[in-house]
Amino acid sequence: MSPSASVALSVVIPVYGSAVIFPSLHRRLVDVLDTLTDAWEIIAVVDGSGDDSAAVIAAIHRRDPRVKLIEFSRNFGNQMAITAGLRHAAGERVVVMDDDLEDPPELIPALVSRADEGYDVVYAVRRSRNISARRALAIRVYNRVFRALSDFQMTANVGDFCLMSRPVVDARNAMPEGHRFVRALRAWAGFSQAGVEYDREPRHAGRSGFTFGGYLGLGLDGLLSFSAAPLRAATGLG
Repeated sequence: MSPSASVALSVVIPVYGSAVIFPSLHRRLVDVLDTLTDAWEIIAVVDGSGDDSAAVIAAIHRRDPRVKLIEFSRNFGNQMAITAGLRHAAGERVVVMDDDLEDPPELIPALVSRADEGYDVVYAVRRSRNISARRALAIRVYNRVFRALSDFQMTANVGDFCLMSRPVVDARNAMPEGHRFVRALRAWAGFSQAGVEYDREPRHAGRSGFTFGGYLGLGLDGLLSFSAAPLRAATGLG
């Protein structure tokens, strides 16, 4: 799949276990994107999903070529799926969002409107979310630890749901990191940024592909990539 030079807005979606959800996501995205531009694309990156997600998206592509499919040979993780999507995204602006409809497509016009004010990055700030008390506590603890140990500040209650301008995407694609903590790279790059608040919706169907171990691994990648504290600790112990 080669990028086209005439795309105004790309939407990159890492996909895992969403065969049931994706048709609804596609319909809602089409309704929203058609109000913004005629030149848009959806890049769905199926991350070694064990269900029929790839077949479902391939069928949608045959009806709507603006939906493009990348399929991994195995599960490489959410952040690598986003990375692959960004490398293939041709849009002057690129939205990254989850596949489970917890990130509502209807927020995209608000992200675009904020970007029209001159911001290169517009991230969605979670005002509320439907998660367990245990997970909410773990997130709060991690955010405090990250802010205390990292070499820069990252906005709390922010995930991967965002809009980025072409220069930000190009800068991200040029970064050499193998293990990527995408939202931190977005903040670290230093472009002008703003937030839009929203209420995160419940998962549309099924169960999340992110396990506790997956969240822990993502968090450790973030700390190891953006903090010198672990290296100092290892040096001191040595």
